[in-house]
Amino acid sequence: MTKEVKPNLIKSKTKAVLADRKNVNNIADLISYMKGAKPNILHLCISSLQEIFEAFLVKQEMTVEVSSQFPDKQTYTLWLIEKYKKFCLILAELLEHEDRTVANMSLLTLSNFLKLDREYFSSDAPCETVWPNVVQKLLVHSSSIQLMLPPVSFIFEQYANRHIFLTSILSAINAKTQQTSDNFLNNAFCCLEILSEEIKKVLASEEDQLSQGTRKERKLLSKCWFEFLKNELPLNLYKRVLVILPDKVIPCLTNPLRLSDFLTNSYSRGGVISLLALSGIFILIDKHNLNYPEFYPKLYSLLNPSIFHTKYKARFFYNLDMFLSSTHLPAYMTAAFIKKLARISLHAPPHGLVCSVPLMYNLINRHKACRVLIDRTEQQFPSDPYDPNEKDLNKCNAIESSLWELKTLQQHYSPAIAKKCHRVDHLKTSQISIADLLETSSNDIFQRELEYGQKLKDTPINLFRPPGILNNQDNKMAFWCME
Repeated sequence: MTKEVKPNLIKSKTKAVLADRKNVNNIADLISYMKGAKPNILHLCISSLQEIFEAFLVKQEMTVEVSSQFPDKQTYTLWLIEKYKKFCLILAELLEHEDRTVANMSLLTLSNFLKLDREYFSSDAPCETVWPNVVQKLLVHSSSIQLMLPPVSFIFEQYANRHIFLTSILSAINAKTQQTSDNFLNNAFCCLEILSEEIKKVLASEEDQLSQGTRKERKLLSKCWFEFLKNELPLNLYKRVLVILPDKVIPCLTNPLRLSDFLTNSYSRGGVISLLALSGIFILIDKHNLNYPEFYPKLYSLLNPSIFHTKYKARFFYNLDMFLSSTHLPAYMTAAFIKKLARISLHAPPHGLVCSVPLMYNLINRHKACRVLIDRTEQQFPSDPYDPNEKDLNKCNAIESSLWELKTLQQHYSPAIAKKCHRVDHLKTSQISIADLLETSSNDIFQRELEYGQKLKDTPINLFRPPGILNNQDNKMAFWCME
């Protein structure tokens, strides 16, 4: 429109429609005001039309069956449905609006309409027919889908709505026209993540007796994920995918072993990608019988001093404790991990030792055959037989070595760290829970030392408390003359 519409006009026309259905033609005016309007006018038109159509839906004035015996009422109802659908199409177009508040409001309104359509239309719901186009626009054009989807997460609770998203995502991925777009891949991932969470809840509620609809939905979700992972993912998205695979995705897939190539390739890449692929690989090995003999040698190779400085340090040590929890692992393998942990701990910052030392304690306590490592002393052999550069865990001679590294760390400048290292000399049957220690930072350690210092009445500055400044001990008074 070329002429600017005043907000009061929009409000008065809305009140007129709600007060008397004779003014229903105002709906057409309100829709026309949206063409080329400014964001503030669009906000007002959207909220006004939403209020009108929701009132009509609740009172079932847009249900054709109710008025089918009366031709005039049927014509009126069909006209309302036509305007309603036109409004929904305009909202779908506004998802590409440069003002994100307009786009967000449009998506929220469409979501509310979709929910109401399920209640008041038995079939051929007008808004539902628009939603495949809505999903396509969200995937291709939206740059802030992570912020747009949480307010409308309620639409994913219904099977039919999830089906719309899954079929639209699969169609878009198979079209192969947007695969090079990082924006498209990020948007598809965000949708698949939410869908996986909802389907996981459904699977948990139905347990072993899955309905036919759930089976079909699970199969469709699996197909979407497998097709999605065929794309070349940007690094940040690659990390996000690996983070959610173990808990959110694998439980929902019909055949998780199809992820084996993706995960093993990721595991072989090295660096952070290998760390993040650990959990997924282990689940396939532990629960789905994946044969991957290189898992532990590769895990061993990831142990280096840089692990203490990575963003995913806590995740890695938590997984490492879980992977080495089985008492059926060979003694030479466990000894190799203990020795490698001890060696890299010599280069670790205090907050890293808070994780690694209790983990070594647990491993020695769990695998009694490895206690020989703390019983030996470095004086029993001229040089350490352990070879840290040997990739073969059986040939690195860790089981023939000793943990002199822990003896060294018992002299650590931090009293808290030294105390933890001394615990290895006094093993108990219980394990140390490292879950609460994983997020410990240098600031936490420093803060604890400050709190401990505040509890002390006297600050210790000498090994033994002197009885006084001047006394007769060792004839010190001979050098003084009191006048």
